[in-house]
Amino acid sequence: MKQICTRCVYDNENIPNISFDSKGICNYCRQIDDMKVKYKTGIPEGEQMFLEIIEKIKKKGKGKPYDCVMGVSGGTYSSYMAYLAVEKYGLRPLAVHLDNTFNNAIATENIHKVLGALNIDLVTHVIARNK
Repeated sequence: MKQICTRCVYDNENIPNISFDSKGICNYCRQIDDMKVKYKTGIPEGEQMFLEIIEKIKKKGKGKPYDCVMGVSGGTYSSYMAYLAVEKYGLRPLAVHLDNTFNNAIATENIHKVLGALNIDLVTHVIARNK
């Protein structure tokens, strides 16, 4: 019988290795709950932990061309993360894009616009498609 998580849209017909607790919440949602506790997301203590990690990254990157590597897709989330990395956290990321040859032209254009505006270098790796 098909079961759908009471919190998200995952179901046992389409998602491998899914299980549900007595409240109908899937193991993937519970995993997120555990991560929120572990990494203290959404509370000041978690923000402080995150900022300490950022400072360690910046310290290790001192004197190098980049502090970190960041994946970009040209979508909203990776574009915003690139913005935050540079403008809010003062990081110097190297952007990496994996082109599977199914790229949307708008996404590709967004990559170049966002990274250009933020002065972020880009490395693109094209994954050859087998015919």
